[in-house]
Amino acid sequence: MTSEKFDHSCDDSNKLERENRRNIVHELLAENPNRSLQAILAELNPKLSYVIGKSTLQRDLVALGYQKKGTAWTLTDPDDELYNNRVKRLKSLIANQTISLTSPVQLLAIKTYNGTGRAVASALERLFVMKDPSNKKLTKNKILGTISDERTVLVVIPDNNKLAATIEEIQTFASSANVNLNFKVSKKGE
Repeated sequence: MTSEKFDHSCDDSNKLERENRRNIVHELLAENPNRSLQAILAELNPKLSYVIGKSTLQRDLVALGYQKKGTAWTLTDPDDELYNNRVKRLKSLIANQTISLTSPVQLLAIKTYNGTGRAVASALERLFVMKDPSNKKLTKNKILGTISDERTVLVVIPDNNKLAATIEEIQTFASSANVNLNFKVSKKGE
């Protein structure tokens, strides 16, 4: 069996490769529209110097403006009522469910023991995003929030001025539990 190169479409180094692939996909569907995913893959993979899977092809089709109708992929018609209703629902969801938009300046990644990431994230949010019970307003907002999985916590810090103080405070918590953190906060000019 020959070795096959698989597509990692999120890598910047593959942007040109991805654009070339998408051009081939668009040409295939321009020649013969309303084709199934399998039919497109069967004709596309021999034209490439590597093999792609269904997920990559689906991402390409959506990026090119195609939508699935039944088993066939067709170019999205901007006048299509179903498409316009879907867009309206998505815009409405965003409009009605968004509380605020903030552009964070700093991100801090924290590695935890397996299975404790979410607990650490919850504790950080309770300690650093506190509300005054009497007036329900934020009393300290050193972090905007966290994103976590089983072993990692991503902490969003609102501005660079709070970064060093927040990291030092987290280091203080960890050192009180005899955890050695090798992290140095670099100050401007150092």
